[in-house]
Amino acid sequence: MYDFNLVLLLLQQMCVFLVIAWLMSKTPLFIPLMQVTVRLPHKFLCYIVFSIFCIMGTWFGLHIDDSIANTRAIGAVMGGLLGGPVVGGLVGLTGGLHRYSMGGMTALSCMISTIVEGLLGGLVHSILIRRGRTDKVFNPITAGAVTFVAEMVQM
Repeated sequence: MYDFNLVLLLLQQMCVFLVIAWLMSKTPLFIPLMQVTVRLPHKFLCYIVFSIFCIMGTWFGLHIDDSIANTRAIGAVMGGLLGGPVVGGLVGLTGGLHRYSMGGMTALSCMISTIVEGLLGGLVHSILIRRGRTDKVFNPITAGAVTFVAEMVQM
């Protein structure tokens, strides 16, 4: 029963992030995030926004023994998927360093996995752009599948 409650609480976190992302997507400041560009301001905005998502995913995580069940991977993967490998790696590094600073038995492994998740999102971004499939970059199924694979790699 405890596992089911944990899943429900994590789904609740994901829904909150989804609402925040949807609200942000309707503001003029964040409309450039909905386009694939190589402009530095776009990359910087992606880095800031998704680093905040990573850190919020850790802060709102559920402490279980010496580890944290969280939604940190969403920020790292989405940063890579929308910003490319450099942005994904930097978002993963930021989220990973934040998690590492919290300490605990799983701090180092969580830091490394967050970086890998951001790089994986960036790799998928690069592959889709190279193949001319920019529409798939913004596809929710693509984002969900990449995040699912990233979490499986983490385990």
